[in-house]
This record gives sequence, structure tokens and C-alpha cells, in this order.
Amino acid sequence: SKKMMLTLLADWGGFLQTELYMEALLHLLGGELLVLKNVKIVRDGKLLGVQSIAQHAPHVGFRLTAFTDSLPFHEKHLHRFTKPTSLKGLQWINLNHNEISFITIR
Repeated sequence: SKKMMLTLLADWGGFLQTELYMEALLHLLGGELLVLKNVKIVRDGKLLGVQSIAQHAPHVGFRLTAFTDSLPFHEKHLHRFTKPTSLKGLQWINLNHNEISFITIR
């Protein structure tokens, strides 16, 4: 999804709403039915809930945000979120004005 996102940014620029980029990524990856997967959140053997996560590969999700501050806090939160799931990794794309980051969380 990094290559697709870079192509979108080259074509559209980096200042649109994140929902537009997400919609384009979902379309390019085959549509919501193929990309959005329900992931169980389990702690100590107990099901806490189910969360819909965009996945571009089996057990590898991606998250698109536009945070402008407290990036270490948000990264820590994403680490905590992925721990009780079956995800092997989460690729976080953050659009912060002119600074665009791609971070893989395992």
C-alpha cells in the first residue's frame, strides 16, 4: 500500500482529507469487501470485541491518519491496539502537512 499511497500523493498532493485517500486505497486494493476484515480483540482468552481493519495482506493491516502532534503517543497506542489481535503487523501512514511518515508496527 506504500507504493499506491505514494502514487496517490504524487497525483493528488498531500492536503486532501484522509477519507479521500482511504477511499482510493480501498478501491485500488479491490474494494471494501476484500480489504476490510473483522479482527477479534482477545485478552487472556476472553473476546473483548471485534474491530474492522483495512488489510492489504493476510494479517497485515494499515491505518491512515493525519495527526499533527504527539506522534509517539499515537504510535504507542497503535502498538497497544495490535497486541491483543491476530495482526502480524500494522502499517501506519500519517499525513502531517508536508511530512508524510510510513511506520510499520509489529
